[in-house]
Amino acid sequence: MRSVDGWLANVSAAPGDLAPFIEATVEFDGRTERVDFLIDSGSDTSILMPVDAERLLGERLLALDFGQGGDAVRLDGLGGSTFRILPIDASIALEDDTQSLLTIGSQLWLADPEPQGNWTEPSIFGRDAIWPGDFELSYINGAVTLIRPDDE
Repeated sequence: MRSVDGWLANVSAAPGDLAPFIEATVEFDGRTERVDFLIDSGSDTSILMPVDAERLLGERLLALDFGQGGDAVRLDGLGGSTFRILPIDASIALEDDTQSLLTIGSQLWLADPEPQGNWTEPSIFGRDAIWPGDFELSYINGAVTLIRPDDE
């Protein structure tokens, strides 16, 4: 088994509203960025939200077609909101407890940047990157551990 460490962070103004996060490196089209992902076992997909996608894609993000045609799909339920997401071929690399890279998947979804909506939302590490029972939370020391089987 390989373990990746994360942390619990406050995601709203409500006291004790802690959520699990993990840091990963996203690679797309020869560019890389470190991204803090909210672990969300209720989300089917891993989603790069606009604040992180802009760092990775720059101005190209605003030129993407999130309209009704093409590969974009409508996503319902993230924080009670609805927006469109578009798939990209990207990799997510995590550093395990031995400082070895653990690469997960080759597809990531980009959230449609909404001028007054989702720019403050954290990127999502969904079920396509984790499996049920893959992570443990400790509210005592605020730690998150993502546990993966050996890929050797």
